[in-house]
Amino acid sequence: MIKAIDTNILLDILIPNANHVASSLKCLMTAEPDDEIIISSVVFAELGSQFLSYDDLIVFLNDTGIKMDTINKKALFEASVVWKSYTSKRRNALNCSSCGNSQQIICSSCGNISISGGNSPGFPLSRE
Repeated sequence: MIKAIDTNILLDILIPNANHVASSLKCLMTAEPDDEIIISSVVFAELGSQFLSYDDLIVFLNDTGIKMDTINKKALFEASVVWKSYTSKRRNALNCSSCGNSQQIICSSCGNISISGGNSPGFPLSRE
């Protein structure tokens, strides 16, 4: 079986995060000996930020048996369709990753409820 993992799983282990290291290790440990663990090119790029050199990153991936998989354009488009469906159904709230509390983010300037991170454009949602 092929198992794709996200950057956060690896970063929780590489940069020990007391809140998530156990669950991230458990996630990796569920892989069977015949399973192939893969990362996408985006995860490769994000993961690279934690290594001093390209060679160090490659050694880590080789030592762990993690392979980088390339994704074709059709698969990426199909993922975008699923993502669009997911975002159209989500509620106008975010859940705290620590306690699960549901909360809304309301812009103090325009009053819209929005979901955003950092300086990236948000996804304004109606208050309905």
